[in-house]
Amino acid sequence: MPHQIPVRDGPLRWESWRRTINVSARKLEMPPQCACCLREPTGAVVAAHVKLHGRGSSRGSEKSWIFPICGMCQTHVRLARTTNVKAKVAAGLAFTIPIAGCALLGFWVVGLVIGAVAALATGLMMKQVQRKQVEALASPSCACLGPAVRFDGFHGTIHSFRFANVRYAQDFEQANASKIV
Repeated sequence: MPHQIPVRDGPLRWESWRRTINVSARKLEMPPQCACCLREPTGAVVAAHVKLHGRGSSRGSEKSWIFPICGMCQTHVRLARTTNVKAKVAAGLAFTIPIAGCALLGFWVVGLVIGAVAALATGLMMKQVQRKQVEALASPSCACLGPAVRFDGFHGTIHSFRFANVRYAQDFEQANASKIV
């Protein structure tokens, strides 16, 4: 049963895990509302986990679960996931260009210092600008900017999830009451 849509009571964070739930199941029931803001879902988000077999192994097994999400939350989660990558690419370019230019002139040490300062400033500025873009897409009822559900792992049929939205976690727990560990 969907709840009244709450208004956030504090600052919006990238990830804000408020509840951990462990279940033992091969099939789970998902509450029919957005896992982030509790609105009517129009899409889905995948929570996946890869378990590697043995130390240094590249072989492993992956399990994933599909949680409902609304279109607005899907948009801000997608943008939040790409924010760090874009900031790192911009910082990498800001670091490389001064080094290359100064190295051609024989002043590679100066280029290294300028590149380091430029990379730091560019990376911080990009993250701040993109955070504001993501915040503009989130509604007052959103639990976080990034994914609202995290699949932490599994062992056999026991699966561990973290939820940013406490009310969604309560509904998930209620829908899967007989499977809670």
